[in-house]
Amino acid sequence: SLYALVGFALLPALVRWAFPKFAREQLGCEATVDAVRFNPFRLQFEMSGMKLNDPDGVQLAAFQRLFLDLQAAGINRWTAMFREIRLEKPSLTVVLQKDGSTNLQKLFSASQGTSEPPPEPPSEPTRMILQNVAIVGGRLEVLDRRQPTPAELKIEEFDLTLKDLATVGNRNGTYALSASTHEGETLEWEGDVTLTPIHSRGKISLSNLRSRTLWEFVRDRLNIEPPGGFLNISCAYLLDAASGPMQLSLEGLQMDVSDLSLEVIQTDKPTFHLNKAQLQVPRFRGPQTPVRPRGH
Repeated sequence: SLYALVGFALLPALVRWAFPKFAREQLGCEATVDAVRFNPFRLQFEMSGMKLNDPDGVQLAAFQRLFLDLQAAGINRWTAMFREIRLEKPSLTVVLQKDGSTNLQKLFSASQGTSEPPPEPPSEPTRMILQNVAIVGGRLEVLDRRQPTPAELKIEEFDLTLKDLATVGNRNGTYALSASTHEGETLEWEGDVTLTPIHSRGKISLSNLRSRTLWEFVRDRLNIEPPGGFLNISCAYLLDAASGPMQLSLEGLQMDVSDLSLEVIQTDKPTFHLNKAQLQVPRFRGPQTPVRPRGH
């Protein structure tokens, strides 16, 4: 039938043609896609082998596979209902320029143009229900060029799962995020979240963060050698905007510092050494922040 022909053949061909064209004309980048598939009867979309390079040929973003499983039941309710969204092995390179801008900001500004101000967002959010969302095997590279000696941070493994995330009804979703570097630094973040109204509760922990990793981003402002030592941070949090301005509360905040050593450049002995220190804050409440509604 015509419907099957459009879904199985014409739509994938259109995406493979239109996506590189949009990247070239609107973003000033070169994009390639290995394959695009769409099943019009199951409403399943798949794109594999995507790469996005800047004008100099440097890779900005890529992923191995993107899979979308849309539910037809949501169409009758004017709601984007996804049974599954899965992104496999994505990679992203973020560059902070000397003026504080990023390479991603330049891409977005190029696509939006500067002739007209952006419209005010409507009060109602986009209607959506996401049953299962997963980002698997992600990589993130951050390059900071705001100082004469650039700093670099590479997250070698990044995984994120979201379940039952929605902007309709009072649905309570869950999330879990984990990230690690090749130096053994890890981030664990998990909890539950509601979008309407915004409410989230969970736990976050940062383990084995090297002092040298932080030093890389301020090295030209400090007259010290690469420091030794590790930092561990953990706490529970509550983010709530159900009854007015957004409030952030931290509970059980604990910070541990071990084997910290600082040495002034061109000296023979450490200027400062700390075997171990621990800071505990039972409860902390941050300032209230007005919530701006998100639009379509």
